[in-house]
Amino acid sequence: MRGDELLVISRAEYEALKKLAEEGRKKGQLFDAEEMQAIREQYQELVEVERGRRDELEWKLRVELARVRNAELSARRNADDMRQLEESLLSVFEEGGDTQVRAAAPGPAVPAPTAQAPVPVAAPLPPVQVALKPMPPPVPAAPAAGSHAEKFRQAMAHRKRYSA
Repeated sequence: MRGDELLVISRAEYEALKKLAEEGRKKGQLFDAEEMQAIREQYQELVEVERGRRDELEWKLRVELARVRNAELSARRNADDMRQLEESLLSVFEEGGDTQVRAAAPGPAVPAPTAQAPVPVAAPLPPVQVALKPMPPPVPAAPAAGSHAEKFRQAMAHRKRYSA
């Protein structure tokens, strides 16, 4: 039906439509107090559930972050140990074969010497000369009688006899 169309209804039909609209308006109230309270309680329950989930997730996240921190500290400790080991090995090689290796764990901190008291420095030891004999080349072990190498040698020797 268009807006400019004329519609004729009776007075009774008009009153019935008017009464129906008023009832709809009464029912059309959005919410009464009891419905509002019920909705509020439902939302509070949902909020509590979500708050519990968030707390659980936050706890799990904190535990994982603590594990990451522990792994990082462990990696740093291991890197420090490796660096100290490398320094001790370098000092061994630089000293010309001295077999005394510094401890991997650092000792207590030693205060730096002051300018008033000079620290005596020990004279470096002369390098140790060791005469090494050249090693003879390794002699291969005789192959077992039934090995593939022995069978191959026998076949080659047999072949040479027929070729000659």
